[in-house]
Amino acid sequence: MVVILLISNLCKVDEDIEIEVSRRGSRLVETVKNEQSIERKHTEELRLSNDVEEMKSKLRELESILRQDSKLRTERSTEPRAQIGFQLVFVFVVAVASLYLGYLLHG
Repeated sequence: MVVILLISNLCKVDEDIEIEVSRRGSRLVETVKNEQSIERKHTEELRLSNDVEEMKSKLRELESILRQDSKLRTERSTEPRAQIGFQLVFVFVVAVASLYLGYLLHG
């Protein structure tokens, strides 16, 4: 009888130990999962930070290119432009002279 009681007590203790081990195991799994999710979040934040820095550097490059382009355009606009074609006054003078010369020759 004593042996049966000892065996039943040992079985109960063994069951209690298994329950405690499974609880601690589940806690350990939860802890590992939490740490992994924190690590993933940290990695994602680092990637985002790097992407933001890369975009900022590209923006700075584009701004400097735009500044250079605007400087070139202002320099070009201040330079005197070569005139293409005839001035309107010159065309008018030639037309009047041609009419006068035609009137003299015809008449």
